[in-house]
Amino acid sequence: MDAVEKNAVDVPLHLKDKHYSGAEKLGRGVSYKYPHDYEKFYVKQNYLPDTMRNSTFYQPKESGYESRIKKFLEYLKQ
Repeated sequence: MDAVEKNAVDVPLHLKDKHYSGAEKLGRGVSYKYPHDYEKFYVKQNYLPDTMRNSTFYQPKESGYESRIKKFLEYLKQ
């Protein structure tokens, strides 16, 4: 598992819970972008620990419905 191999133990601060006193002082939840507020419900934002940022978890094929998924993933990378 990539998370174990890369010792990815820390969730990015903007994804951590901010619904308690003192969370903002710790940087938790600050600068989080809510995807549903953006076009196609997507916003460029880091969701992984830095050690896993360049990991690939899914590689769609060129055939069938996966070819449409591949095109959409390429669009998101722009």
